Amino acid sequence: MKLTTFLGAFLAVMMLAASSAAALTINSEQTVIIDSASSIKDVFAGSGGTVDLAGSFADDVFVGGGTVTVSGPVAGDLFVGGGTVKVTGEVKGSVRVAGGTLELDGRVGRNATLFGGTISLGKNADVAGETIIFGGNVTIDGHAGKLIQAWGGSFRLNGSSDSDVRLYTFDDCGRSPCVSVGPNAAIKGNFTYTASQDARIDGQAKISGQIERKEIAISAKETKKLIRQIFTVGRLWSLFSLLVVGLLIALLLPRTVRQVAATMVKRVGPTVGFGALIFFATPLVLILLALTLIGIPLALILAGLYIVGLYTSQVFLGFFVGDTIIRRFRRTPPAEGKPLSVLWPTLLGIAVLSVVFDFALGIGGLTEGLGFVGNFIISVIRLFLLLWPFGALVLVKWGYVREKEA
Repeated sequence: MKLTTFLGAFLAVMMLAASSAAALTINSEQTVIIDSASSIKDVFAGSGGTVDLAGSFADDVFVGGGTVTVSGPVAGDLFVGGGTVKVTGEVKGSVRVAGGTLELDGRVGRNATLFGGTISLGKNADVAGETIIFGGNVTIDGHAGKLIQAWGGSFRLNGSSDSDVRLYTFDDCGRSPCVSVGPNAAIKGNFTYTASQDARIDGQAKISGQIERKEIAISAKETKKLIRQIFTVGRLWSLFSLLVVGLLIALLLPRTVRQVAATMVKRVGPTVGFGALIFFATPLVLILLALTLIGIPLALILAGLYIVGLYTSQVFLGFFVGDTIIRRFRRTPPAEGKPLSVLWPTLLGIAVLSVVFDFALGIGGLTEGLGFVGNFIISVIRLFLLLWPFGALVLVKWGYVREKEA
């Protein structure tokens, strides 16, 4: 997967979204069903215990749930998170799925990124771009137009690829090989795999390029490269998750988002100081509560609120950054009495922060040549950007409670 290409395209889309007001359809119920007769023209976001999408979607789809089935066509990109996920409908954009048991059995116009336990690329799966997989037990029966690259415990390859196939396994499968290639496999490029023993390759399998097995024992350089690749997949999924959370907060709590951002600007010192106090004092309070049997339930509740507050503070910081960027480069002022939308600045800001701190400084390795002083300064900046919105959030909610009590 071309990381720079992905990030560039992603930011381009976010900038376009920031300058135009796209419509959004949200459906959040215990059971979400979009039947085959339905046609959604807007960006669709849905969540529930059971999600069944059989209708047609003219834009991107964001969905999460316990059991998710997508059988209808999607004209944009598809983002799914769930326990059991099955995608059989055609997706003209890219597919990014994470969950427990995943099955992709439809056409994909661009790339597919799959992250889960048991992953299956069905016989009807046809990915035009690259296929990236990170899972436990992986079965590949479909077709990929470009590179197939996968990490997992075991692999069964009986599909085809117009390019290279690279498989990485780190388990000792005993007497059975961790990698098996079936009779219908057709690889037009090279076949490279990392395993403790030779792959079981059927005599009828067609592999045009070279076949190479690499030992599991890898060098420090390769280990570092692998960790960076795994970290990249994790950060992409983390970015997607934060964008979904940001979307929901921006739509459901726009007033709170604006209040927190305004507090960040007007009370920089108090917000950072209060955020630092809560950040460092809360773990000590949790330990003291956990030492008493009576305080354990309260400690669990407080720990949950603490984690949620720290995580969601990234959303409020994202809105502040995105709103600042949009106001700086916006050519025409908003209509009088009509404030700027909270949604697009939030998503834009989250994307920009992730690109700068996670990809450029983290995965991009730009911090490696900065030395101790440079990395220390960046760490201080990261901590400040965490405590600033966190303190503002606590102050806003505390002030809100006092107003209600008064």
